[in-house]
Amino acid sequence: MSSSVARGLAVTTAGADGRAVLFDWDDTLCGAVPHRYETIARVLERLGERRTIVEVHDAWVRADDPVVDRMANGFWLRLQRELGLTGRDDAVEALIEAFAERERERRFEIYTDVHAALDHLDAAGWRVGVVSNNVEAPERIREVGLDGRFAAVVTPRDVGGRGKPDPVIFHAALSRLRVAPGNCLYVGDTYAVDAVGARAAGLRPLLIDRLGIGAPGDCDVLATLAELPRWLPTG
Repeated sequence: MSSSVARGLAVTTAGADGRAVLFDWDDTLCGAVPHRYETIARVLERLGERRTIVEVHDAWVRADDPVVDRMANGFWLRLQRELGLTGRDDAVEALIEAFAERERERRFEIYTDVHAALDHLDAAGWRVGVVSNNVEAPERIREVGLDGRFAAVVTPRDVGGRGKPDPVIFHAALSRLRVAPGNCLYVGDTYAVDAVGARAAGLRPLLIDRLGIGAPGDCDVLATLAELPRWLPTG
């Protein structure tokens, strides 16, 4: 990584050519079963606190910190507040217990549209990479058999703990791919992290809405990766 990227100034574009698509990992290319939002909703319903998947998603995004361990107490206290559960310490305890069980039993699955999308990009000459706040993304990529499909995989570990939406993590991937920001699309599932961060880094964001949560009107949205080719510039 160039020193300019390490300082957070700008992506190195000298000699950059070609075009690329960068992807988020979790909930964009790979899903965990059971999904974390479903786990939360089930726990809360059992406690008499019904929340929709959209409400859980929004609370999670507001509570999340890409640098701090999600399993730390601070995260659960923020999530408690964002879910409107202040004073329900029993809910926090139940969520922590449910997530500990989920960590032991969950499995990871590539979405059914991923291989076709990657094949299309390869055939069309696009460089492909992953920018994820999940520091375990490289291991997960190997586990699900996608090792070798990406020219760059960048997580906060590679940029001093600075995760999305910080532009630095996007710029690190662009430097590895030797692609200028204006020639790169970024596909992710979370507006505040993926779309905002990609746009700040000079990339064009596309949101994938696999859960039907909805997205702000200032960002293009995909329901599945089967729709990706129509957003790729030709020529």
